[in-house]
Amino acid sequence: MLVVIGCGNLARSDDGIGVEVVRRLIGRFGAQNSELRLIDAGTAGMDVMYQVRGAAQVIIVDACRSGSDAGAVFRLPGSEAQTPAEPGFTQHGLRWDHALYAGGKMFGADFLRNIEVFLVEAQSLDFGIGLSPAVEHGAQQVTEEISTLIRTREAVVSPDVWLQNGRLHLTSAAYDRYMDGCSIAALLARDEAWLLLPLRAGAGGLQIKLRNARGDRVIEAQEFFRAQGLEDSAQLRSVCLHHAPDQGAWRIELADAAISPAHAIA
Repeated sequence: MLVVIGCGNLARSDDGIGVEVVRRLIGRFGAQNSELRLIDAGTAGMDVMYQVRGAAQVIIVDACRSGSDAGAVFRLPGSEAQTPAEPGFTQHGLRWDHALYAGGKMFGADFLRNIEVFLVEAQSLDFGIGLSPAVEHGAQQVTEEISTLIRTREAVVSPDVWLQNGRLHLTSAAYDRYMDGCSIAALLARDEAWLLLPLRAGAGGLQIKLRNARGDRVIEAQEFFRAQGLEDSAQLRSVCLHHAPDQGAWRIELADAAISPAHAIA
């Protein structure tokens, strides 16, 4: 899972940039799904340590004061952003950079391995609402960079979806993520890709059958795959799925498909 954490105080002008970026991302992607969590951490630094542990990738966004031009964007690994806290610190006064340092001490070096930090140079930290023009430009840049990263992660090679004996198999987790509780699906061939479309009950299509007590599913699609030039014995060990919201489908890019060549029909 990717976790994006926005830190800062919206009542202190540019100090609120981390929270503002996360709010904009929530407007685009929603606050949470099975692969993404977007968190407004405000000024609760200790919460950061609890949120990042166990995540596959973490991004923290905050303002900084380094003497650079206002709106300048810095991107650095978590290991370089951590700051040792003074002896006797309390959780109440702990900033996120202190939390990273404490987490590294408590959980080891692996705690910081997948953490990345975006810092934007602040122009004003005075009391006030809204970002200065220069920092607004930095907020837009960071929002776009993280949005690109999120969309890139949506194209995942999933061992939870595979083709075997003319059937498309989905684990219970894959079914929950990709099929949205639907009992019918459609497979279409479009522009060097296959489209997997979840459909509601009552629509014509391929039935998504329950395979076992774990909730794994299977889609019987021998005729479709034969029409694509694949024998029933063809195996696609994992598929790369790209979300195509404009088509209401998941795209299976053929260039990414690991199909056993011996089973392709000449």
